[in-house]
Amino acid sequence: MDEEWEENKENRFVEEVGIKQWPAIFAVAMHIHAKGYRAVLINPKRVSEDFTEHDASGDDVDLLVQNVGHSKWWTVEVKHRQVDFTDASDFPFKEGTVMLDRVKKAERARPDAYYIVNKKITHAARVSWDSKPHWIVKTRQDDKKGYDVTAYECPLEYVRWVVL
Repeated sequence: MDEEWEENKENRFVEEVGIKQWPAIFAVAMHIHAKGYRAVLINPKRVSEDFTEHDASGDDVDLLVQNVGHSKWWTVEVKHRQVDFTDASDFPFKEGTVMLDRVKKAERARPDAYYIVNKKITHAARVSWDSKPHWIVKTRQDDKKGYDVTAYECPLEYVRWVVL
């Protein structure tokens, strides 16, 4: 790993956990709210002051959603990807990546749905936790982090495509 990568690790971490995801999170919250749900809560982000404590950063889930007439809160995780797509026909991957090596986060809260949001924040791939029996587990190189991660991927036939 080169020195510049190591030196900028903390800045990349704060940027990724911080403001980069917010526009996509708010777009998904508005989309869900427009569907007629009673409440959509946006969880705060926790950013540790020291990169070495990064496991304590982030959030449990991005959104909490309560359906009209129900008491259960549904949990939603949002990931803003820097790729263009509108649906399965132009999605640039064979599967929708749900999680990358997020064991600690999964212990805190298991999202009921994942929204993978396109670069322009106009469309999203919605992956339901119910599709988990079909997920494919792979180990691959994470170019941002510079090491191997475990990726959980959902075949596209189990992905629901939404317009934000």
